[in-house]
Amino acid sequence: MILRPTLLSAALLLLTACTGVNTDVARSWVASQTEPTSINITGSWESKLSYFAGGWGYAEITQTGSEFHGTLGPYIIEGKISGTKIFTIIMTGSRVDYTAILELDSHNEIIGTAIRKTLPGSPEATNAEHAPFHLVRVNPNS
Repeated sequence: MILRPTLLSAALLLLTACTGVNTDVARSWVASQTEPTSINITGSWESKLSYFAGGWGYAEITQTGSEFHGTLGPYIIEGKISGTKIFTIIMTGSRVDYTAILELDSHNEIIGTAIRKTLPGSPEATNAEHAPFHLVRVNPNS
């Protein structure tokens, strides 16, 4: 009888570790960012690296106010801009694969690091997979 709760607890812990951050938790994290936005990222973007070389692929982003959504390679992205920071959720369907706090640099390129299956700044983020993030506008003058 004592073994059963221990196995159940271990199974739940393993399930949490494998599934990562919950979509509602990630969306709450994004919603908690409240600074007025000072940038616009609407448009077409592409990774500095090809998708097959570890890049993210092509992105199409639509921003309305401080919120944005779109596609990034095979992923769905959504998030919020707070000041000059781009708080991003990168998903497959409704599963959170990565989260990131990105920035628009002085060259008008989106840069930063995406963290797999956890939130930036969380205790789990230290040991999580980190993926470099660098997008450039496809048509910067249009």
